[in-house]
Amino acid sequence: MSDDELHHLSPAQVVAVLRQLEARLRAVESELAAAHARNAELEAELARRGGPPKTPRNSSTPPSKGWKRERPSGEGAKRGPPFGHLGTSRRRATPDWIVLCQPTHCAGCGTALAAAPQERVGQSQVVELPPVQPVVLEAWRYAAICPHCGTTTTGAYPPGFEPTRVFGPHLEALWTYLHEQHHVSYARLARLGRDLWQLGISQGGLANALRRVAQRLGPQAATIREQVRASPDIGSDETSARVNGRTHWQWVFQTPTASYHVIVPRRNGAVVQEFLGDAEPETWVSDLWKPQLNARAARHQICLAHQLRALQYVVDREQST
Repeated sequence: MSDDELHHLSPAQVVAVLRQLEARLRAVESELAAAHARNAELEAELARRGGPPKTPRNSSTPPSKGWKRERPSGEGAKRGPPFGHLGTSRRRATPDWIVLCQPTHCAGCGTALAAAPQERVGQSQVVELPPVQPVVLEAWRYAAICPHCGTTTTGAYPPGFEPTRVFGPHLEALWTYLHEQHHVSYARLARLGRDLWQLGISQGGLANALRRVAQRLGPQAATIREQVRASPDIGSDETSARVNGRTHWQWVFQTPTASYHVIVPRRNGAVVQEFLGDAEPETWVSDLWKPQLNARAARHQICLAHQLRALQYVVDREQST
């Protein structure tokens, strides 16, 4: 704002500008205080350990252990996308349903406008979900006696209507997606069913449904496993995972096109051997953890991502001295 513009402001406008500047100043002071506190923590850690702290950027420390920037609070705190984010606008889609907003009577004299020519002057489009209501499907099984030989023949239930099943495959697939991909707990899945669809299900019923899905996906998982095993180059890593309140290990074996995961209570080389079987890849990529070196392969290569983080720590340590 130029000096000339400032001279033409009214007293109320000057007060408003000052209040905005005060809010921005408080936000900057809050960020500065957080930065000073973080610097003090880093300096204390550096003095205690004799080197820079291990972070997800310069070590194998998981991202969840990394430092999170504190969002400034109070009036004037900026929210929204980060600086430099390229915004996008939603394009209009082909409508599935059109609502005609036609005037029926003149707003001036009340004359009926049904026969008057009308011109479209605007449009407003929203995206909405249709009402979601579970439907109950029931299969009736019939039997017939052959009039020729007297044999009784009974019709078969189609897939998805097995007598041991209570819920359909589409609903089970949705529960599996929410639980496995988005980590929604059994308790929350049961609450979602009640709140959204008035559908009652116990946590045990959900566990049984997901177990049936896992059994149906067994052949696909076996195909992925064989695809990874057949690759000449395989990368592998492992990380801790909690299963029923106990620490297990989640192993991943991957190629550029497929990944196979195994969760077991062990972190030894036997896991690698059980996965490989009689396969022997040309290159085994890992962080060179001892059990990973037990893999039968023509050569072992260190994971470049691990190596780059380790080198970054060397750079950080050099700069801190």
